[in-house]
Amino acid sequence: MAKQARALATRQRVLEGAAEVFEEHGYAATTMAQILERCGVTKGALYFHFGSKEKLARAILDADEKLLASLVSVDRSPLQVVIDASHGFARELQKNVIARASVRLAIEHGTFSRAEFTTHVMWQDGARDLLARARQQGDLLPDIEIDAVAETVIAAFTGAQIVSQAVSGRRDLRNRLTNFWKLLLPGIVPADRVGRFDPAGTYINV
Repeated sequence: MAKQARALATRQRVLEGAAEVFEEHGYAATTMAQILERCGVTKGALYFHFGSKEKLARAILDADEKLLASLVSVDRSPLQVVIDASHGFARELQKNVIARASVRLAIEHGTFSRAEFTTHVMWQDGARDLLARARQQGDLLPDIEIDAVAETVIAAFTGAQIVSQAVSGRRDLRNRLTNFWKLLLPGIVPADRVGRFDPAGTYINV
């Protein structure tokens, strides 16, 4: 058990070190030598857990997928889950280097992944599924195009976090998201239901 715990700790240290380098330099400019230096583990330990730079990048994106899955696995109105998930991921971007690296890798996916794969499509598909459930429950206007709303939400989040990073190091990202939802909700939710939803998120600690 102790050996397994050490192996898991080493793997996490490698993943976090790689995430730091990916966030700083991007996928193409990052080398395994830089990652090795940042992690402070032996070369054997690094290659035991991750045999290549691409495997490290994929592991970071996998961690991102698990994070997003955890953010939407709550028992709330589907539309509020979408809102809460955006704020939850924003919070992770503020404190979690693996989340930040995943965003940069998602943008740069074409440099290391097959063309048809994009993390943004995964995010968009998840939002669309939740929005479809929200419409079934009467929380979206009947003529709303689900795909268009999902595309808008993901594009807006992506743009907001990029601008927020440039302007404030993402410190104002949650405020930007709150303003986005305040503007969007009246256009997609029946007027008598808009007040049911909290554009600032219902469970995320500020």
